[in-house]
Amino acid sequence: METCTLEFERKTINLHGARIMHVLTPTPSCQYKSITAINDGKGNDYIFANGSGFGLLARIFAVCEKLQKNEFVYLPLNFAYLDGYRAYYEGMQETHYAGIAMVNYCGLQLHTKDMVSVLSTKVYKIDKTERVPRLPKEPIAQWKTERRLTVKTQGEIILISANGDGFVDLAQSCTHLAQCGDDPKYNDYPPHRHHDWKETTSKSAGITFFYWQCPLLDLH
Repeated sequence: METCTLEFERKTINLHGARIMHVLTPTPSCQYKSITAINDGKGNDYIFANGSGFGLLARIFAVCEKLQKNEFVYLPLNFAYLDGYRAYYEGMQETHYAGIAMVNYCGLQLHTKDMVSVLSTKVYKIDKTERVPRLPKEPIAQWKTERRLTVKTQGEIILISANGDGFVDLAQSCTHLAQCGDDPKYNDYPPHRHHDWKETTSKSAGITFFYWQCPLLDLH
């Protein structure tokens, strides 16, 4: 995984009780238009992306391992290949989310509905911050991720909450998928990674990462 600096726009928001919240959003230069998150209408949530998209997600999840107190990451989704996706998966009755919020619960306790409220609250200050994602090569021991992941939704937002080990586990899965590059040859038998079993809490059905590259996209 790349260890170069990842730039975020940091929005500072003042809440009731003199509480301050920071929302980190990757800058547009990160190119995340190849990422989408969906619900299949059967209670299952998925993230679809190509290699570049999963490469970015790996770096963001790695940053989430050590988020500072009272901050979370919000990734707005503006999927550029929706028409191509729907043509490829014709007949699917999925719902595409408008954004992904990522919370490390070791530094921030935030209910889903409160998170949505924060995103709609007037911003006090906007500045830039840089983080260096670091990801260990050794896989996380399974016992460290058991019952650590909660995936919930509120309106058009999907919330991923985990501890540091949980986010490292997610980042490592994304790194694996990023190795496929941006090639539609993988679409027929798409590589994928499940995070919907022992790592999830009782309040969560987890999430699955699926590779997908728009076949209409000029790769050259």
